[in-house]
Amino acid sequence: MTSPWRTYLKIVLAAFAGALIALLAAVLVDPKPWLLESTLGHKWLQAFLDWRAPVAPGTRRVREGDTVQSLALTTLEGQSTGLRAHLGPDYTVVNLWATWCGPCLKEMPALEAFARQQRNAKLIAIGMDEPDAVAQFLSRNPSKIPQLLAAAPPAFSPGELGNPAGVLPYSVLLDAKGTVIARRTGLFHSADDIRTWVATATR
Repeated sequence: MTSPWRTYLKIVLAAFAGALIALLAAVLVDPKPWLLESTLGHKWLQAFLDWRAPVAPGTRRVREGDTVQSLALTTLEGQSTGLRAHLGPDYTVVNLWATWCGPCLKEMPALEAFARQQRNAKLIAIGMDEPDAVAQFLSRNPSKIPQLLAAAPPAFSPGELGNPAGVLPYSVLLDAKGTVIARRTGLFHSADDIRTWVATATR
């Protein structure tokens, strides 16, 4: 006679196998990493990166609810500035990017559209790249987004903005006091995608 726990185990294994087959079929039909495009997928990815990535010496691990320090940055003209000086009155989306990052460049039209249309959240970008490379790129591709630069080498660790793995593109939503409201590793595909992310995090 089969014991109840064995029957239960068979049911669980069958359900797991069915889910795995469905996932494989979905990936074969549409190779795009659709799971990572979902809110849940991004949360899983962020949790995994938080777990795997070491914290740089002398820095703290920043997560939702933590307040970001006034990071040392520079303007495109080479003047020293701090992150706090550029935060909006309500919410600010801070986007980390680099000229060598393909997904970052693919994301830019969505960021530009969001910056033109959004009123409740300011958007600023921080180039994690050589200043000359960023300046040359922006001269060929003018941007309406306020642009700042990490010093070369960077004067701060991406972990100080809640991105310990340093994966790009990366966006963090801050309130007026610099408190982390939400984080996202990976690109946005549209302005609506960004608006939905901001609205969900702030409601």
